[in-house]
Amino acid sequence: MEGLAHGSSSSSSGGGGSSLATMPRSGSRSSYSSSKTSSITPAVSSSSSNSSSSNSSSSSSNEQQLSMWDVFPQSGKCNLSPQMREYAQMHAAVVNGLAKPRYLVSVAPQTGAADRLTGTVTQFYFALLSKRAFTAYNPDPGTIPRFAAACDYPLFNWTHPEALPDAVVDAFHTWNHVANDSAMHQTLPAPYNEDYLMLNWNNGTVKLLEWLHTTNLTTFPDDRPSLPYVVSSSNRGATWKMATNPYHRGDFWALGLRPEEAFMCGFFALCRPNAAVQALYYAPFWRPLLQPNVLSIGIQVRFGDKLMNNDGVYGTVSTSMLMDLAAPFFDCATQIETVLTVPGQKVIWYLLSDNGSFRRAAKDRYGEKMLTDTTLQAMHTDCKRNGNPTLCSESTMNVALQHSIGSMLAFSLADYHVISRKSGFGRLGAWLSGRWGNIHEIMWGEPSVCLPNKPAHPAVVSQHGSGV
Repeated sequence: MEGLAHGSSSSSSGGGGSSLATMPRSGSRSSYSSSKTSSITPAVSSSSSNSSSSNSSSSSSNEQQLSMWDVFPQSGKCNLSPQMREYAQMHAAVVNGLAKPRYLVSVAPQTGAADRLTGTVTQFYFALLSKRAFTAYNPDPGTIPRFAAACDYPLFNWTHPEALPDAVVDAFHTWNHVANDSAMHQTLPAPYNEDYLMLNWNNGTVKLLEWLHTTNLTTFPDDRPSLPYVVSSSNRGATWKMATNPYHRGDFWALGLRPEEAFMCGFFALCRPNAAVQALYYAPFWRPLLQPNVLSIGIQVRFGDKLMNNDGVYGTVSTSMLMDLAAPFFDCATQIETVLTVPGQKVIWYLLSDNGSFRRAAKDRYGEKMLTDTTLQAMHTDCKRNGNPTLCSESTMNVALQHSIGSMLAFSLADYHVISRKSGFGRLGAWLSGRWGNIHEIMWGEPSVCLPNKPAHPAVVSQHGSGV
């Protein structure tokens, strides 16, 4: 799935940059305490009870700093268990050299933001279940941006502390998949086979998903339990499968997680949106979706690379044709609005799409009710898929990832979600919401049925596309 970036890359990258105006507490729908230590910075602090700072004179008296719970209340149920605290302590011991090296290292795959993210969270749980420190290694941030461009790390620093050997990284680009190899194992040449085991889950098969669903991962690999490095790469998600694995259902229960919450809480264990993401999304998108007494419906229409921005070698498709193709999505949103809105409630439709002219046409048609970015230019976070080598710079890719994370989190704030069945971007945004009975899948060009009170079952949704 695509990343999203403005035509200009003037936004800051990494963890520095713009502060955000604080949001009045009355504008938040959160019912949780805001005293959590996990917070959004600089827009929010670790405690909403104290907003005194160098810029306090510019804030009105009824405004307070906000915690993560205020902006993303669904995060409040995540990562509070003793098991997660113990894992964070073990992680610190390994990374700081106080324990023997025992890593699961995720190598960034050449893929879009959503596929990469669902694979990353799946690898994180693999590391947690097998008691390995989860880290990520990115050999070429100008091609695939580091997650640190958009995320502060709330529980532990998961950047791998040293470079991996070239022979290990190169193996991911030279290995051909073996269809009947459930775990996608690969033996590395000597001497790397002594310390490293490689798992290539990119474009993983159904057998891989079943392997994660049926295997006891606690002592993996069973024949080499003290192996220092398991190195993996994945663009496939299997958190639902892992959470319903008979060997590990109890582990997820101890973490306080249901299968439909596993991806969400894995994401919030790894990522807190950084200042650059906040500067792009807090005021124009997150804040409107947090208004009280609002029914919000997220609509995500994925047209695909051939229609991205109506350009490229495939020619031009008329905007009216795109609007016709998207009609089932808008019809579904209308039905949800008709059936589920209560008297006096304001309605917002938040639209994500990889096509800018379509977003502008939708805004023109639906007016004030439609919340979307009319100036955004779609861009892959795998720069090579953009067909323009000049985009392959670290700063440009960082901005693309910031938009991907920011828009996905904005989508998560909607009450209901109408998504493209074959796209991971809307699926993950909906999965990050922590809501239930909220997802309706549509495939443009195919007959579709939308019943507001009969949403798609999460067990089914989790298996579509690249999985969750």
